[in-house]
Amino acid sequence: MRFKSSDRERAPRVVRRCGTRGLCAAATTLAGVLTLAAPPRADAQNEDAPTLAERLTRYFKAASAQERFDALAGIEESGAAPDAVAAELSKLKLWINLNEGASAIEVEAGWSRPIRGSVFVPPAYDPERSHPLMIVLPDEGGAAPCATLPRDQLAALCDPPAVIISLEDVPEATFDAPGEEAAVVERLLAEFRRRVHVDEDRVYLLGAGVGGDAAWRWALAHPDAFAGLLVEDGYPRLPCATQLIPLLFENIPDLPVLSGWRASADLPDEPHPEGGILVRRDTAVAAHNRAIRDWPGGRVRFSGTEWPADADRGQRTHAPAALRAFFNARRPAPAKTLIHRFRHPQQGKSGWLVQARFLGEVWTHPQLSILPGPASDAETYITSVLKEKLASMSGRIEGQTITLEVTHCDRIEVLLSPGLVDLTKPVTLICNGKRRFDGVVRPSVRTMLEHARQTWTFQRPVLAKLAFNIDAAAMQP
Repeated sequence: MRFKSSDRERAPRVVRRCGTRGLCAAATTLAGVLTLAAPPRADAQNEDAPTLAERLTRYFKAASAQERFDALAGIEESGAAPDAVAAELSKLKLWINLNEGASAIEVEAGWSRPIRGSVFVPPAYDPERSHPLMIVLPDEGGAAPCATLPRDQLAALCDPPAVIISLEDVPEATFDAPGEEAAVVERLLAEFRRRVHVDEDRVYLLGAGVGGDAAWRWALAHPDAFAGLLVEDGYPRLPCATQLIPLLFENIPDLPVLSGWRASADLPDEPHPEGGILVRRDTAVAAHNRAIRDWPGGRVRFSGTEWPADADRGQRTHAPAALRAFFNARRPAPAKTLIHRFRHPQQGKSGWLVQARFLGEVWTHPQLSILPGPASDAETYITSVLKEKLASMSGRIEGQTITLEVTHCDRIEVLLSPGLVDLTKPVTLICNGKRRFDGVVRPSVRTMLEHARQTWTFQRPVLAKLAFNIDAAAMQP
């Protein structure tokens, strides 16, 4: 299965003199002709007119840009209100039935080659209802998390049962990945949603070993995509981790994390052939997970299990209650306060904030050497350098006022979904201390449908969008 106007003729003008009675008669006759010639109205009483659901289905199933344009024109001409369109989106039937069991897949996501894997479809899969999705990133050699559970039992931890997509090829997606590779995750997610009727609020990311490392980085870079992160023998492998991890963890304050790792306090470090000490991976994994578990302030929803150092795969299990709670978690409603730090322009999206154009140079070097001065506090200085290198967007919505602070962003989009502001009242937007907009934001069916089609997301429709350049004049309502 591969995912892959015509000019009007001017009538001669005839001027006649006639009395009032004649003029009235002529007007009455003309009105009658116009009434007879007018096309029938496509209202609710016209049984031949397509329903809103049929119009929307035609739009999303359009095979060409022209078909899509015509479908969109029909939706707009029907006079469907944005609220009605938003309510209909989550009811659409755009998916087909899939064969039960496991089958191989190839996904085109703009990577250097098609990404291979397998999809497991549970027996209870129904394309007319949304299902949870588990995305599995295995370790080298194919070892997967929750190895003691057969796939049907793992899928059944969700209600309704989940579809499981396991990737054989895990894109690097490292913190120092090149730009196009940094965009792979978003493209993969969109492709999965096109093929499977996914409950967008219940997408769980699972990783083991190096796949667990990748899962950490996927979640930190795309914090609004997942309902939970489950990792085994993995950690967020990042440069300057002690200072960088606290900054990036501000991206995921509401993401449940279930982690398991082997204790390695008794494992000796390995001597490096050229001198010095080579830290064992198990030691690094355990040290990072312990630090996250013991993080002050409780800024991460972290639940960790430390297994014995000699535990084999069959012994690395999670408490059943913890697994049930994890797979019942749902992606929270869009927070009215958020912060998102990122490295690559392709990762500049979180919740209702999108970086549409980057400003300045992207931090591309895989490592970073920072040497604090003798009079500087090392922790503070290194953290300040990392903040300067990273792009950031922070936003706060209070009533009808949206306040933003952004760095390394030249163009910003604010996506307004239901519940963020009252679109019947004026909205004020302030960015970096400057008032950028003050007026009523009109909901747009076109904006809503274009965003839904590009991302293939339907549960949180974008009713309106505010887009502006940082250095441009204030927008007009």
